[in-house]
Amino acid sequence: MTSYDKIRQNIIHLLHDSGAVCVTTMFDNYGLPADLPGKISLQGVNPSRRVNRLEQEFANNINNQRFLPFLLLHEFEELLFSASNILIEQLRLSSQQPFGQIEQFSTPEEINDGSETHPAARILRSKPDYRKPLGGVKIAEAIGLDIIRSRCPHFNQWVTRLETC
Repeated sequence: MTSYDKIRQNIIHLLHDSGAVCVTTMFDNYGLPADLPGKISLQGVNPSRRVNRLEQEFANNINNQRFLPFLLLHEFEELLFSASNILIEQLRLSSQQPFGQIEQFSTPEEINDGSETHPAARILRSKPDYRKPLGGVKIAEAIGLDIIRSRCPHFNQWVTRLETC
């Protein structure tokens, strides 16, 4: 993503389609453009509260009831830690704790966003040839939506809201 202005223009364009019941996003919080409304003022805030506030600011800025913003607390790979046993199996890893101490987090969404400890970094440390676009989707399919929803409350809230659009 290069700028919020480009994102906003695309969303507004999609909302002009009267057949679109709902327009949503699924962006990694890790690496959002600096000009996203509220981003600078929320640095250092707890990730869950920060994402909820950013989504609210985003929705307010777009100002359309059909727009449902969604930001992952950190990045897509957090969802893959919903079933670390399946993640390990899909990556064909031999170690049973290849990702460090992840048990300390109450949900996969809380796995932190440090430069060496964010979810993708943990995967890449154990599997350097991991490729997000294809590998991540295949692993998510193997885990299944029900498991991901049961372990990731913020993601589950978004999917629940999508189901009611």
